[in-house]
Amino acid sequence: MRARFFKIILLVYAVALTSCQTPAGSPVTNRHQLTDANEEELQTQIECVLLDKQQKILFAKPEAAMCLFRPDGTVVASDHYRLTKYDRAGEVLWEQPFASHHMLRESSDGTILILTSEVKTWGGQTHRFDRVEKVSQSTGAILYSFSLAKNFDQLVSLAGLKTQPQPESAFWQIDQQSQTEMTHANSAYEIPENALAEKNPAFAAGNVIVNVNTMGLFFILDSKLKKPLWAAAYLPPNKHRLHDVQVLKNGHLLVFNNYSNASPPYVSSLDEYDVETGKVVWRFQPENPKTLASLWVGSVQALKNGNIFYSDMTSGGFAVEIDRAGREISRQKHWALDRKGQPRPFQEAKRANFAEFLSRAKQNP
Repeated sequence: MRARFFKIILLVYAVALTSCQTPAGSPVTNRHQLTDANEEELQTQIECVLLDKQQKILFAKPEAAMCLFRPDGTVVASDHYRLTKYDRAGEVLWEQPFASHHMLRESSDGTILILTSEVKTWGGQTHRFDRVEKVSQSTGAILYSFSLAKNFDQLVSLAGLKTQPQPESAFWQIDQQSQTEMTHANSAYEIPENALAEKNPAFAAGNVIVNVNTMGLFFILDSKLKKPLWAAAYLPPNKHRLHDVQVLKNGHLLVFNNYSNASPPYVSSLDEYDVETGKVVWRFQPENPKTLASLWVGSVQALKNGNIFYSDMTSGGFAVEIDRAGREISRQKHWALDRKGQPRPFQEAKRANFAEFLSRAKQNP
């Protein structure tokens, strides 16, 4: 199973990102939980490695697939089968058998926000579904949990989907129990303070926004993950594959849109979406759209300086910063090469100030 998983993750697309056009839109302010000081102090996180702008490795935990680097020098890491917390010296504090995927986030209530999997029966067959969960920092025990299987029909209705989603081949298989999946969530974020919350209480700070790639929708849960408060489909359902959907300060959504067109050849875009009007108010695509075709993975982040930071898997794994006019500011690559000699693809890249973590953690490069 693990070999199959890595085979999928290491899919590489053959076209390079070479040129940009100027999109229109208003500036975006970074609202991630990550510390974002001025640009010169930021480091780049790709998977479980921290890099400076010169591509120097500052810290690495290469045996893990996802990491949460905490200001106290501790690390929470996942290899997709286990979630483990390490102390400053790298010794294990606790370990839990979670089939977690895509992301790890630290919430303002001190919990760790994760996505996990379960196999349930739907329509007379077994399929993989996602769970959104918050676990304890001190023990790794599950404190709050939301099952997409249990709430599947409610989410479909709440989002106003006109056609019933159908099962697809499972990217994440649990002990070979299911070859298909009904949901494929790939991001969950705590919602920050934003301008829309006063009009729509679902967008209140502390609630959690989740996107479901296969269903082309996103939904919001209360902070304790008890129930869905709001859901919406992103333009035509089952045509748009979404990654890394998050709420901006102005109440819009920042979206990595893997499939920004409805028919082949598919291309990708970075979108700012106004949920009140249902319109894309800013979009980044290269002048030649085919040069941004990251169809299966992707991440995006609004930086404090107004720029956008995203991952691009079109031709190997790169982390790219652009300004709001689409001009490329910097480009970093995965430190390892795949069999074709290209930088290895990866799910997510983030840029933040990790100075506190680096000052406390045992240095390992």
